[in-house]
Amino acid sequence: IWTQEQQVRFENALLEFPSSMDKWERWSAVSRSVGDKTKNQCIMRYKYLKEYVIKKKEIDATSLL
Repeated sequence: IWTQEQQVRFENALLEFPSSMDKWERWSAVSRSVGDKTKNQCIMRYKYLKEYVIKKKEIDATSLL
């Protein structure tokens, strides 16, 4: 479970540490910024949110038809 504060720190870290960085360095930095989540937890959160956004767009597009 992620708190609102953790989510905000996570989002800010994603902006601060771009995807152009080495992926392990980036996720280590993101994890340190969040503070109390591991690198793997941050990666899983990113994947979860990415899938959520994709599905939401698909649902929204379908409802327009």
